[in-house]
Amino acid sequence: MLSRPGAKAEARANLATLFGRPHEKPAYVRVNSGDDADLQAVAKLALAGVYVPKVAGPEDVPQIPLPVHCLLESARGVEAAYEIARTAGVAGISLGESDLRAETGATEAGLDWARSRIVNAAVPPGCRAHRNPSIRTSATSTASPPRANEAAGSDTSAGRRSIRISCP
Repeated sequence: MLSRPGAKAEARANLATLFGRPHEKPAYVRVNSGDDADLQAVAKLALAGVYVPKVAGPEDVPQIPLPVHCLLESARGVEAAYEIARTAGVAGISLGESDLRAETGATEAGLDWARSRIVNAAVPPGCRAHRNPSIRTSATSTASPPRANEAAGSDTSAGRRSIRISCP
């Protein structure tokens, strides 16, 4: 949850007003990694799910009564993608490219392997690929799994195809 400095408690309290009842469209909240107070605040809300950043292993997946979408933003998280995707409560995984680039110094082309790793890790447990900017794969890349790109459909904006992985 993003809030101005010193206003976390107020932001958490406001969540009940905003998301205390079901909405016509699905609503998700991004919590701070490892913040139990954030997780407690969202666990009882009428949300479609929660986004958790900086997931580096199955132990980082919170066990809450909401679907969890994990943002894998480190080399360790990419390496553990298979185990993370199979963790109870995980509804999806995405690659946090900016943080991964900052950690590894990877260039655009250098992220193809990590993108493919996320797709391959998510597909076996019955996850589906959808068009979305969460994971971008170069439209001309040979490193990208072709079946995932076909499942995602063609998105020619900026010459890219986009994939988001969601799990049952």
